[in-house]
Amino acid sequence: MTTVPPPPSDGSWTLPPDDLPNERSPYARPAPTQNRPFHGQPPHEQPTQSQPPDEWSGHSRAPYGQPPDAWARHGQAPHGQPPDAWAGHGQAPYGQPPHEQAGFGGPPVELPPLPYRPGGRPRKARRRLVLGVVVLAVAAGGAGAGALLVSSDGKPARRAAPPARVPAAWLPAARQAAALDAVRFDATLTRGGEPVRIRLGVTRRGSATGTITAAGTTADLVSVAGATYLKAGESFWRAQPGAARPDDYAGRWTKAPASVFGVDVRNVLAPRALAAALAGNPRVTSATAPGGVPAYQVRTRRADYLIARTAPFGLLAVRAAGHGDPLFAATPRDDAPAVRQEVRTRVAALGGAVDPALRFATGTLSFLDCDQNVNGCTVSVPAQLSAPGTVPPDARALLRATVTADGAALGSCAASAPVPRDRSLVLRCTVTSPGWRTWMRRAMDTPGRHPYAANARVLGLAVAPGDVARLLTAVDAER
Repeated sequence: MTTVPPPPSDGSWTLPPDDLPNERSPYARPAPTQNRPFHGQPPHEQPTQSQPPDEWSGHSRAPYGQPPDAWARHGQAPHGQPPDAWAGHGQAPYGQPPHEQAGFGGPPVELPPLPYRPGGRPRKARRRLVLGVVVLAVAAGGAGAGALLVSSDGKPARRAAPPARVPAAWLPAARQAAALDAVRFDATLTRGGEPVRIRLGVTRRGSATGTITAAGTTADLVSVAGATYLKAGESFWRAQPGAARPDDYAGRWTKAPASVFGVDVRNVLAPRALAAALAGNPRVTSATAPGGVPAYQVRTRRADYLIARTAPFGLLAVRAAGHGDPLFAATPRDDAPAVRQEVRTRVAALGGAVDPALRFATGTLSFLDCDQNVNGCTVSVPAQLSAPGTVPPDARALLRATVTADGAALGSCAASAPVPRDRSLVLRCTVTSPGWRTWMRRAMDTPGRHPYAANARVLGLAVAPGDVARLLTAVDAER
């Protein structure tokens, strides 16, 4: 290994070429090779060191604005160096002429003044220098709003105002408020030019119960497992946009359309959602809550949470993102068990709840095994999913049918089935009511024609009867 002597006092560093017969210097280049292709080009005779650069021929454009006759076809001049400072067999080290490289029999290698880094990258060092200027500028500017920064291109840049300063006790107190067992939320928003009033009781994990009042009618509300359901009369649904057949939903639990209630209760209003927002390093700014109360605003992707600026730093309001940005005023509740019990009662009745987002086109209704059968009558209806455009996971179709005769309903039935990938299916249900059996016996005992008919609807199913037990288990887990 070559022994490098200490540098002389004049700052230069000279290494005799005789010390580098077998060791490879960081600046050494292999001996030139004749007829060696370069970057896919056909082989050409390599120039010798006796040939001046202007006799070389170029094969592509010059780097960084240099004329093509200023560099060889077999390499690229180092950034900002003149072409006559390097040989055509490689790239000279930064700032060194190629004819002074070791291994070419030239004069001794003269390295840059100390300190130096053999094989280093001066461009990165230059970048670190620029960054150092920025850091010093920030330190000189202080922490105040609008501090002047110096960017890498030398142009001034404005620093954004710092977040609001909060007391040291705020974060633990806010997290304690986020762990409340239940919170009451009240909001008034506008839908179709009409006011909509919402009142909710929300548990810590996001189950909820409450009411929605719109157009003079009130709907009951329950939210469980991230989904919200409404139960209202026909007048309520008739006032809602997009409800083509209000009688399909009247008096039944129905999954709430986003146009009626588009707030994600579990991920926005639940105290646990606030706790999750505070778990990291939230962005906090100064704000004003309803009633002119000074507050801290914790901003998240789904909502902004307003927390009192004075102890005990309670939750004041939540502004949900999107859907008209409704503002929910928050009030802690001390009756969490009563809230959970009302949620449980309503969840227990969700079996058969429909989903207005799933729409079906139906074919011709037919009867199976109905004539002279006192045990029942089967109704068959082909259907195809028409909306949405793709089949949602776990999408199910629900058939509801009623058999009539002599102007009276003899009985009803219902059945459901999962929607296949091709969107088409056939649904069947059987009426076995006492009304059907009585009518059929009389028809069989009375000569003549006895017509009967059926009407049927195919709807999207939101909650199958078998899913209710699982939802109740989720509610009970909050106790």
